[in-house]
Amino acid sequence: MNPNVSFHLKLPIRVQKKETHFVAGSPVLDVWSQGENQDKAIQNAQEAIGLFLESCFDRGTLGDVLKGCGFISFSKGTLLLREDAPSNPEDFEADIEIPLAISQ
Repeated sequence: MNPNVSFHLKLPIRVQKKETHFVAGSPVLDVWSQGENQDKAIQNAQEAIGLFLESCFDRGTLGDVLKGCGFISFSKGTLLLREDAPSNPEDFEADIEIPLAISQ
């Protein structure tokens, strides 16, 4: 049996209204998606971010990608964004979960 673990990352999510749809995503990671309404755009963006991070993990590049996007190590188990990372007071925080299993 392989134990299941989860990797969680809290990220700012930005939503923009376009003429016929909404765009949502992470300006920090530069991962975006769209939807016919705000909720669907956010849901699609969270899925896209999760798939992006899972892909980075699978390729062994997750640490480099996070560092390249402005994350710095704060303490054991905690990453922070640099103070000059893109932000907007209208952004909200989303908890992105990436389910993993430990291979034995």
